[in-house]
Amino acid sequence: MIIDHTNRRVLDVLESREKATVVQYLREGQTSGLFAHVREVTTDMWDAYVEASREVFGEAVAIVIDRFHVLKNFQEQLTAARVATRLARRRSPGVEGESVAVGDQSGES
Repeated sequence: MIIDHTNRRVLDVLESREKATVVQYLREGQTSGLFAHVREVTTDMWDAYVEASREVFGEAVAIVIDRFHVLKNFQEQLTAARVATRLARRRSPGVEGESVAVGDQSGES
């Protein structure tokens, strides 16, 4: 889906997510003047979108990953790390039931 964020409107829905399809659409938009003033491309983490944008617009246009996918990826990685840590603690002898103090324990401020 191609969206104009400045004017808050959907420009087009492409028939596929393949890089060639995206490159063709972006080149046509560039030739017609539709994308003459593009300064930034926001995309999800799909490599084909990033590569197509870079191929067509070059280094002159900033390519950023959208906030939703960044936070989704972060949450997935954080959850995986918590699960791995919990499983590792269960497998380590002598760790279960121990307490850990974090921060200044002297009672002084």
